[in-house]
Amino acid sequence: VCPYRVIFGSGVLLESYTYKCPVIVSDVPVFCEETDNGKTGLIFKNEDSKDLAEKLNAFICMGKTQRENFVQNINDLVEKKYNWTISARRTVDAYNK
Repeated sequence: VCPYRVIFGSGVLLESYTYKCPVIVSDVPVFCEETDNGKTGLIFKNEDSKDLAEKLNAFICMGKTQRENFVQNINDLVEKKYNWTISARRTVDAYNK
């Protein structure tokens, strides 16, 4: 659970993906982007404790199929965006510029 009000990046979120763990995050722009708009977990309205509570409850009551879908989406996102090969390529590109 990442209940940040303002943030520009999160190691916690990416570490969660390392363990194939779906997340619950606030709807700050970076989380919407890094969860592929909710494909890797649940998004609640920023600073809305009632919505956060509802998302926590939804996650607890979630069925196996939906959790497996989140895990598959995490795998897909990591493969296309957050892996060492892509990170290395982006680093080399940045140095070359």
